[in-house]
Amino acid sequence: MLNHEAHQVQVEALPANIPGSIQVDVSKLELNATTTVADVTPPEGVLFLDDPDTVIATITPPSVEVVEEAVEQETEVIGEAAAEESDTESEES
Repeated sequence: MLNHEAHQVQVEALPANIPGSIQVDVSKLELNATTTVADVTPPEGVLFLDDPDTVIATITPPSVEVVEEAVEQETEVIGEAAAEESDTESEES
């Protein structure tokens, strides 16, 4: 999962050289890797003012929600209710 840590970078440039956006290729990053300002090449005529160690993006494993327990409990409750209904129907007959 790609996490954007910094959405902006401070730059110094002439007005004509101020970039509207800066593209960063993260396709070769491995799991738990980070990209910092130092890893990005500024466009011509642009100087990054942020600390070179500022993290721009990280690649982290996706978090997994444990839902199985709740489903099992819910299934048990539904199963118990169905069994009770069945017992009630049997007693009424």
